[in-house]
Amino acid sequence: MLVAKRWLSQEPSDDDEEEEEQEIRKQQALGQTKRSSIAFNNASKEVVTGIQRVEITEADAQGDRRLRRLQESRGSRQEKARQHDDTSTAIQEEQEEEEEEDEAALARKRALLKERARQRLAEEQRVEGAEEESEEEESSEYETDSEEEEQEIKLVKPVFISKSQRDTVKTREKLEAEEAAKEEARKKQLEERRLQSHNMVAEQIKRELEAPTRDADGSGPPEVDDTDDVDPAQEYEEWKIRELMRIKRDKEEKAERERELEELERYRALPEHIRLKEDLKRAEESRKKEKGQQAFMQRYYHKGAFYLDKDDEIFKRDYTAATPDEIRNRELLPKVMQVKNFGKHGQTKYTHLVDQDTSQFDAGWAQKTDINKRVLSRMGGIKDDFGRSSKRSRY
Repeated sequence: MLVAKRWLSQEPSDDDEEEEEQEIRKQQALGQTKRSSIAFNNASKEVVTGIQRVEITEADAQGDRRLRRLQESRGSRQEKARQHDDTSTAIQEEQEEEEEEDEAALARKRALLKERARQRLAEEQRVEGAEEESEEEESSEYETDSEEEEQEIKLVKPVFISKSQRDTVKTREKLEAEEAAKEEARKKQLEERRLQSHNMVAEQIKRELEAPTRDADGSGPPEVDDTDDVDPAQEYEEWKIRELMRIKRDKEEKAERERELEELERYRALPEHIRLKEDLKRAEESRKKEKGQQAFMQRYYHKGAFYLDKDDEIFKRDYTAATPDEIRNRELLPKVMQVKNFGKHGQTKYTHLVDQDTSQFDAGWAQKTDINKRVLSRMGGIKDDFGRSSKRSRY
């Protein structure tokens, strides 16, 4: 009842409503707990045991002091139980009344909340309608103001421009005419270039069509050989000769490989001093190869080391000979011109390092000081001691 009266006396906020609902739920849970305890007590009283209950009379109580005390204690317990039952019954009735009142209060509260929600929604709709009307009025006022501003004449501030910067109509027309003339000349040049390219291609095609496939003296590009099956017997004989040549070539290559393997096995079976003697003899024979003599400051060309065909004529040439653009007698030129790339950006200062003394005896590393001696003593390959190391290697 107190919760209902307080709730009806003032309009609660959202936080107050939540607190009231939590308090009502707590009271309902407490009432449920009390009802369960009362029901448990009532049930415990009705438990039937195997002991038979005996009533104590007044005569027995007066004759026996213990029976009298037992009767008094039983009467007091019965009185307490009766009072407890009355109290629990009253509490249960009060709780039921409170629950009924709480349910009625909750129903009234829900109705009030629904009514507030309807009022709030109606208020929002009324405010939105008023805002739309005000926006329409403002837009109409803005349109009328903009129309009035457009009707007004805008005055521009006068700015002075010097004569050299004034762009008159004649100057503008003159510039436009010059631009048009330049564009026309560019288009004409492109058209002439296109016609020239077309004429060059047409002349080349015409020369190719008019030129004979082969000259009268037999020179010129060879024609395609399409004379197959003219003389099958002769062609068969030629094929047999080619096949015999291929068989002979394969046999010679196989015999050459076998000779190389035999020579390799023989070389591996030789003693060390005989093998060294043969190596020196072979090296001496390779040095006897004929080489040409290069001129002074002649450029060196290497013929390469891969894909060399011994029978090809191009690899039999003398690559030490001078090329046509080489200067034959450069030593006859003045000393200043006896350098590479004379007169060019990459001209060198020296002819070669043979006639230049590059030794520097006054340099720091050439001085015989204690520091240099210590550094040289630590360098590998300086000492002649190749004996066994006294210390065991750590690695």
